[in-house]
Amino acid sequence: MDTKNREHVDAAIVAGEGIGGAAAGAAGAAIGSFVGPIGTLIGGLAGVVGGWWAGKSAIEASHRYTNDDDRYYRDNFESSSTRLADRSFDQVRSAYQLGHMAGLNPDYRDREWESVEPELQKGWTNDLRAKNGEWSAVSSHVRDAYTRSRAAATGSTIARAIDQPRSSA
Repeated sequence: MDTKNREHVDAAIVAGEGIGGAAAGAAGAAIGSFVGPIGTLIGGLAGVVGGWWAGKSAIEASHRYTNDDDRYYRDNFESSSTRLADRSFDQVRSAYQLGHMAGLNPDYRDREWESVEPELQKGWTNDLRAKNGEWSAVSSHVRDAYTRSRAAATGSTIARAIDQPRSSA
């Protein structure tokens, strides 16, 4: 095969992989939507990333996102100096939920944020972008929740320090 034809074949393969990944993410998100908003996040990742996200354990772990977690992340968001003024917590809640769930993923236990972020970004589907913003606008919230949840899952003393009430000074 000549070079020109090979370039067309390579381009077609890359395009097909992108479409396939998007379709898998959409299919996974649709399946997850039966479990609610967190299920949609998990479903999107199941379709794109697979592994733990595609298993029963991920759905079971979704129940470990509690009202206390939601209050903590809301307080964290509202007191953040980097928060965008035109965003409400309700618009970024999914980002915190994604990070929280990722921190519970045993496949990520020994992985730092920089190594899991690309996988999580793949699961930030077009639907999530439309509702909650581009990855660049929400990734810091995902990272914060990942750090907190992962520390709590490993029983780290850092988790207890993270959860200490902020001083009002």
